[in-house]
Amino acid sequence: MWHSTRLTRFIAFFRRARPRAMLAYKPRFLLAQLLVTIAGVPPLRYLAWWLGGGALHEIQAALDPEFYLAQLPAPGLRRGAATMPALHYLLVGKFLNLSPRPGFDPHAYRGRNPQIPKGCAPFLHYLRYAQAPDRTGDTSCRAAPRTALLLDHARGGGSSRCLELHAQRLHLQGWNIRLARCTAGGRPLLVLDAADGGAPRWFDPGSAATDLQEHLRRLGVRHIVVNHLIDLPPAAFEWLPRLAAALGAGYEVLLHDYYYVCPRVNLIDARGRYCAIAPTADCRACLAQAGSSTGVIDAADWRVRAHRFLAGAERVVAPSRDLAARLGPHLPQVSIEVLEPESDGLWPATRMPRLGAQEPLRLALIGALNVAKGYDIVAALARLAADRAAPLRFDLFGHSPDDARLRRCGVAVHGRYREADIDGLIGGSGAHAAFLPAIWPETWSFVQSIAFRHGLPVVAFDHGAIALRLRRRGQTTALPLNLSRDPPGLLRALLTLRQRYLVHAGGAC
Repeated sequence: MWHSTRLTRFIAFFRRARPRAMLAYKPRFLLAQLLVTIAGVPPLRYLAWWLGGGALHEIQAALDPEFYLAQLPAPGLRRGAATMPALHYLLVGKFLNLSPRPGFDPHAYRGRNPQIPKGCAPFLHYLRYAQAPDRTGDTSCRAAPRTALLLDHARGGGSSRCLELHAQRLHLQGWNIRLARCTAGGRPLLVLDAADGGAPRWFDPGSAATDLQEHLRRLGVRHIVVNHLIDLPPAAFEWLPRLAAALGAGYEVLLHDYYYVCPRVNLIDARGRYCAIAPTADCRACLAQAGSSTGVIDAADWRVRAHRFLAGAERVVAPSRDLAARLGPHLPQVSIEVLEPESDGLWPATRMPRLGAQEPLRLALIGALNVAKGYDIVAALARLAADRAAPLRFDLFGHSPDDARLRRCGVAVHGRYREADIDGLIGGSGAHAAFLPAIWPETWSFVQSIAFRHGLPVVAFDHGAIALRLRRRGQTTALPLNLSRDPPGLLRALLTLRQRYLVHAGGAC
């Protein structure tokens, strides 16, 4: 009905009027606090329900108030939001990726449903259109004397895929698997997957550590796999080893980035450049200027605590030799085992593109772009290519911080995709090669595997696991990293590559 959209229009008006303030964490909380408090006063409560219409009623019926409010970082905020939790979720919670109930992961749900409009609450979409219960883990698992607890974040991506593959190996070894994810966007809570068709359980690791320990003991947890700690406070470096010791369990750590030497994880400094694991003095200055998701920390103290945490693990696993080699000198007491998530020997041979004299070189950009993955490079390069009428075309199969800017620069942005659709998208794009412009040393790249699967040459900087895999396949399309700061030089390198692909040029990839 018409009135059911009034609240959405009301929120949209404020977001247009104050875009910077509304996107900031604290101002949004303050605005939500005011509106929810006002709406909670009779008779305005009834007006709020009328304005909210069906959306507010649907969310109210499905939201778990205790769990939702527990994610808010301060008692005052929790008291204010408690007057109308569903309204608070619509006004602010969905923008901060707060989870409305245990077992629903907004990051994972949006990743599986890229067609959800921007600004739409994933939870509301789920309530209206999902055909099956949304679980965060394998609900077929039963408690057993030999259970492994897998601790993950709620951000999805390649690290969670690595964990899935690791879980399969553990399952084949006879382990019963239970998954726990840390909520993102508010106060961190641990959500354990449902088993035997029951409801997921959640715990506050700060105030309910004893309850969590007893619950895991009843489940028979004898092994803990730490996939990432990024959404937990730094105290997890000490808390997790104590938990494992209390359970009589060991723990292993899966490495995916550089979190254990720098909480900015990708080694891209405040200037947008690769820092090569800077000395602690430089790291302090960078963190003071650019910050991190963990808040204010001391770089030297961080590295000491992280080193101690890794040294106490039974096993530390990296997905590539490149990551192990970069971290090794900074973690002298840690033995890092390399376990690649995929075998490059399974992919077909790289095929040589054949271009006509007037045909542009079509470069596919696969996956989400951010600064570390080359967003600024692509924008500058595409703008320069357009200004010079260079025979290059860029297709982004994914999204970026500012898709509109990329389109203005001449990039065809196809948007988010489902994993099941990407092969069809790439196969029908007419791409001659894949361009992976990451400036951080990637530790593995599943989008590189997509390009390999299609036999596409991969153009990337000579940096990280991507370059290591290119050399292993005999490809010579790894470019010097200094070209990342030289758009004209990078453009010349790509045009030289195009010359190799012209029909009359011949040559090998």
